[in-house]
Parts: sequence; structure tokens; C-alpha cells
Amino acid sequence: MKRIIDEASRSRVAIELNAHPYRLDIDWRLCKYAKEKGVEIAINPDAHEEEGLKDTYYGARIGRKGWLGPGDILNAMDFGEVKTFLERKKPF
Repeated sequence: MKRIIDEASRSRVAIELNAHPYRLDIDWRLCKYAKEKGVEIAINPDAHEEEGLKDTYYGARIGRKGWLGPGDILNAMDFGEVKTFLERKKPF
């Protein structure tokens, strides 16, 4: 997983935190490493029905356990921050 995080940092892409209670991956112990490498995390509830949207709560809790704050979570950022993230994805 550290190699994947390293590559995400090099490629300037976000990593998913799957918030479904039976998944909860990326592992919380790697969230801090991703943060140190400048990799944003996107919390995905992995919802296949409306009720599943509530699983975002679990993803947020795993992120907090892994030392992530709102500024580290792509889908908790404001429009300007998301725009900046997307603009830096432009080809090198």
C-alpha cells in the first residue's frame, strides 16, 4: 500500500477511503502516511442504495482515526480547493 500511496503522490491523484462498514479501506494506519505524502483522500460510501449514503459517517471516523482533517478529504473541501486539486491534475 505504501507503494500505491507513493505513486498516487507522484501522479497527483486522490485515494479512495471506502466507507462501507465491511470494507473501511484504506486502512486507518496508512492515512497519516498518505497525508504526509500530500495525497488527498476521497471518502466513498460505496452506496448501492440510498440508505448506504449514511456509511459516509464510518469513513469520516476512520479518517479522523488516521489523523485526517477536512483539509485532507477531497469531498470535504470547498469549491476553490477542489478546483485547485483538479487544476494540478492537468498534464505535466
